This record gives sequence, C-alpha cells and structure tokens, in this order.
Amino acid sequence: PVAHPANHWYDRDAAAAPLGWLHAYDVRAAYLAAAARVNLGCGELVEAEDWRAAGQHGVYHVDAEPGAVLIDGGWYDRAALVAARCQSQPFTVDQGWRFSAYHRPLDEWAARVWAAREQTTGLAREAVKACYVAAIGSFGRAGTAQSRPLWHAAIVAEAARHSWANLRRVTAYGEVPIGLRVD
Repeated sequence: PVAHPANHWYDRDAAAAPLGWLHAYDVRAAYLAAAARVNLGCGELVEAEDWRAAGQHGVYHVDAEPGAVLIDGGWYDRAALVAARCQSQPFTVDQGWRFSAYHRPLDEWAARVWAAREQTTGLAREAVKACYVAAIGSFGRAGTAQSRPLWHAAIVAEAARHSWANLRRVTAYGEVPIGLRVD
C-alpha cells in the first residue's frame, strides 16, 4: 500500500520496505475532527422516512440481530448506522427522527482550535486540548446551556464511523489491526 511515511513502521534501514502499519489515534482529536465535518441538526424534530436518503441525519431506533458488533439495539445516530452497514451488520430501523434543517456550525471553531492544537506543544497543547474536550463534552451534559445531546451523539458517532472506515482500509490489505488505548 502507498501511504504517507508517518503511517508506516520502518526498519532502521531507511531503504527497507515497510514492515506494517503504524497509525497514532487520539480519540479526543478524532472528536474535534468529526465536529469539523458533521452536519448538526437545527430546528424541529420531524419523523424521518428513510435513514439511507440524503439529508436524513437524525436518530433512529434499531433492532439488531444477535451477535451484532457495532450496534445492539436502541437509538443511534445516522453515522453509526452507516458504519454498521459498511461492516455488513444486519439491522432494521423501526422509527426515526431528524431535524428540519442541518448545518455545520462548528466548522470555523474546529478549524481554529485545530490550528491552535497543531501550533502548540507541552502544557499549552494540553490547555487547548482541555478546552475542546470540555466544549464537545458540554453538548452531552444535561442541564447546561450548551446541552445538545443529539449533537454530542452525532460527533461521537461520526468519529467512530471514520475509525471503522480506517480499520476497513487496513484490513483490506490483509493487515491485522491492533488497538492500544493510551491517553
């Protein structure tokens, strides 16, 4: 596979072929990246006709078959359903709700925070990280002025969908992915 050298693990000999994939994954940075690209619902909730149709971002009640990996029944964001479908996981949707309008209100904010994250190191970088973690986390906390639980779910689901897509690309080359949780 051809990829950026930072995604390969090389032997000490620079001319040697890559030994395998090495990819760093920061879940909180993944949430920031997802916040920059996810459509977030605004306006009233209306009944959704078909979750697969364009513009049907919302929440859907799912019945999953036994042995499900990504979704096991309950309410899920559309991004989670897309990830499950990409993994060929069978499920049925019995009802859904979507917002009447969708926007990407966090694009500019996320771009500025990402730039600050990339331009800092050490304690300054940790401070930037703490700010965006708190901001995105506040969407999921009930009882606050910033509470937007469906926005929080959409951001988390988009980050997970992107992660699963990356894993599919790695396994398509016959590689066995290994995950390490460090933070």
